[in-house]
Amino acid sequence: MLAAAVAALVVFPLRVRAGGAPLDEAAPRVEAAKVSVEGLGWWKNRRARQLLRLVEAEDRPPATIDAAYLEDAALVLQSQLEGEGFLRASGVAELMRDGKLVGAFPWQAGGVPEPPRDVLGDAVVFRVERGVRFTFESLEFQGLPDGERKVAEAFFVSKGFLLEGSAARLFTPTRLRSGWRICAKVCGVVVTPTRKCPPRSKRATRRRARCTS
Repeated sequence: MLAAAVAALVVFPLRVRAGGAPLDEAAPRVEAAKVSVEGLGWWKNRRARQLLRLVEAEDRPPATIDAAYLEDAALVLQSQLEGEGFLRASGVAELMRDGKLVGAFPWQAGGVPEPPRDVLGDAVVFRVERGVRFTFESLEFQGLPDGERKVAEAFFVSKGFLLEGSAARLFTPTRLRSGWRICAKVCGVVVTPTRKCPPRSKRATRRRARCTS
């Protein structure tokens, strides 16, 4: 009789939390805040939303959205757009609570939204304006032999069947720095980039690389 009682205790242990509440009792589920991105097209909106998980704990939106979240999310979106050649992207974060607009907080290129530090909401829409897309309009190399110019150009402009037109000639500060460093190392030259930027042009960045042995 005693052995049976001990076996029952081993097989069916009593699970309790501190304070006496059973662990098996379901904890109330906190609904996550709603986060969305608009202005980039359906597929890129979805991809941008996935990127915002970088600023979310446990890979899910927080229960409430605060000022720090708005700032971090704007930086993530700008970083992604900069990598696609949109160096002057801007936008506005529309924060909601209980279905009502708490505030619309804009940001400009290189900046972040500036909401009150105590602001809270349960939903936000990031409306993004990509602005001008920067590309290399032309690449001119002075001081390189003709046979090496095509080699040098490949360090700045992507080549391949899947990349054509402006997508292959995207200009970003990172691509420029990386290109001239590799060019200098491979070609054995000193590279001094000069810049010409026609304002408000779809091909708004022109670079000339001066290479001297």
